[in-house]
Amino acid sequence: VLGSERMRCLLEETDRIDAGQLVPDDVLHPKGYVLISMTLDGKDAEDEPYWLRLIELLRDAPLEEILKEPEVKQRCQEILDAQEKLREILLQRTTLKGNVIFVDLRGIKEIPDGNRFLIYTLFPTGNISLKIADDFQRPNVTAISVGYNIFHTTSKVNVGALMEKHGGGGHHVVGSCRVPKRDAEKHIREIFAEIKE
Repeated sequence: VLGSERMRCLLEETDRIDAGQLVPDDVLHPKGYVLISMTLDGKDAEDEPYWLRLIELLRDAPLEEILKEPEVKQRCQEILDAQEKLREILLQRTTLKGNVIFVDLRGIKEIPDGNRFLIYTLFPTGNISLKIADDFQRPNVTAISVGYNIFHTTSKVNVGALMEKHGGGGHHVVGSCRVPKRDAEKHIREIFAEIKE
């Protein structure tokens, strides 16, 4: 099984999805393995039986059968419905400031699920995003994340190094930090100044 064509395909799809090597259609109209991957957010430990069942299905069943399996089908439909709600929120809460896609989600209690790259299909001319949200696990904390537009990777910023300066971290093209709410505007201004062109 390890050297099989099926395993090679699964590994290729996993690497492609994990690295964000997608095309706009994968994001706007997710299907197949991309759609299945969106049902695995890892947020809720109660989902573990689903994760384990999906591992078995991916190992043993063809893609078409996996997508017809009732729980997988239901979760995929929920993701597609949520993505439409997410799209509406992103359009309301996002401003293009030069090259920076500035997304302010503070005050929104429940942010719908959807493809994390959806923002880049909505604002394709921006080359980097700055997203701000409340940290619901920690009161009085603001979550700030920065990432390259996967469809327009012309930014030269080392995002991980920039986030380290603000108490966070990440990789060259994506990173995040958590800051006290009272200091959030200062951090946002400083980060914006570093990523704007």
